[in-house]
Amino acid sequence: MPNTRLRFLATILAVALPLVSAFAQDDKLTYTLTKARVNVGKPECRRSMILQVAPNSPTGQCNEIEVLFGKSFPEKPAAENPDNWLVIAVDDKGRQTFRPQSAAASASEDKIVVLTLNEDLNPGGTLDRDTHRIIIVYQQHNLPTVALSQPKKTQAQKVFTAAKGPKDADIYLNGSATGQRGSGPLYAIEAKAGYLQSLRQAGAIGGKVSFVSDSGSDIDPDSITASATYQKVIVLRSPWGIILNSDFFGGEFDKANKTRNLTTELDGTLVLPSKRIGENSFATMDFMAGFEGGHNYKHELNPKGLGAIWRPKFGVNAYFVALAPKFFNRVNLSASYILRLPQTAEPFTEKVNGTKITSLTKGPRHHVGIDLGLMFAPSYGLTFSYRYGSLPPDFKLVDHKVSAGFTLQLKQANK
Repeated sequence: MPNTRLRFLATILAVALPLVSAFAQDDKLTYTLTKARVNVGKPECRRSMILQVAPNSPTGQCNEIEVLFGKSFPEKPAAENPDNWLVIAVDDKGRQTFRPQSAAASASEDKIVVLTLNEDLNPGGTLDRDTHRIIIVYQQHNLPTVALSQPKKTQAQKVFTAAKGPKDADIYLNGSATGQRGSGPLYAIEAKAGYLQSLRQAGAIGGKVSFVSDSGSDIDPDSITASATYQKVIVLRSPWGIILNSDFFGGEFDKANKTRNLTTELDGTLVLPSKRIGENSFATMDFMAGFEGGHNYKHELNPKGLGAIWRPKFGVNAYFVALAPKFFNRVNLSASYILRLPQTAEPFTEKVNGTKITSLTKGPRHHVGIDLGLMFAPSYGLTFSYRYGSLPPDFKLVDHKVSAGFTLQLKQANK
């Protein structure tokens, strides 16, 4: 029965993926801002004239910021909505937040948006670039930022940008180690890495691996996965979108090589817009549904394998980001929940009265992760984490684990 379901869903995937290519757009829901500069010129701003935007320059000076996007560019109505932009000015007295009066996207292919402000950007003005660090934020999806006076880039070729949290990241590393006299170091590692090569209108293809392990526990979180991956982004209405993901050929393993699963996976994630909370903080959520299926070829309970496996799965991720807080570049708070529903009996390991017990069950598998990141830069910093639940292939129960460590989290931007 599971093999019949897999063949049926594989047929649906083969038919559906060419159809969704018709939705291809430059907007991939993941953005980078690669350059920002203040326009210079005569009393009227040059870009305002080029873009036929009515200049607003009460001081007779140019109050425009020209922002260049990377490869992914939002839909024009979203890019030209002033409510989607913030200008944060930080000086020795604190920070101030300004919202542009207008935003205008270039009609050419240079992926430029010009922001017009009421505030004076010239020396001695409200936003004096010699006394303020000025950060421009596009508040959609991954909240990209760029600062004035940073080195100019002649081409927009950024590959990775900061991610909002572990589930949002394509490259993620969280690690900690504790030394102990008379024994080796105790370590905890969560890591994943993935890269997708663009197929233009057809989506993107690549691969990814993940590794979760904790040597400090006698029920060791132990999950290693590797897969070939296909992804397609469908923009419903920027920044609303659906991300279709298929790990169409992969494996699940443990460190001791006692468990081997051959797997295929398909899921869809509904991406929601970010909502502003307070002055410089944002929150958003996304929802996932899909399935995992395949075959177990080896397990300590049965060296010859347990046979076919089949798991519908559902998940939700929530993110909160505070930009430019005191002492840090940003603060990230993320929470994730994933539910797997095995349709065939799979191993589950837990402690009962202090004894480790492994059994075969069809019971639901839950996994909860909460991370508080104090970021020194948009993509790295200190993280305090909470984990509960189990991960494939062995589904070893992590019972309310709290940890602290260094985190690096990046998201690919040029898919």
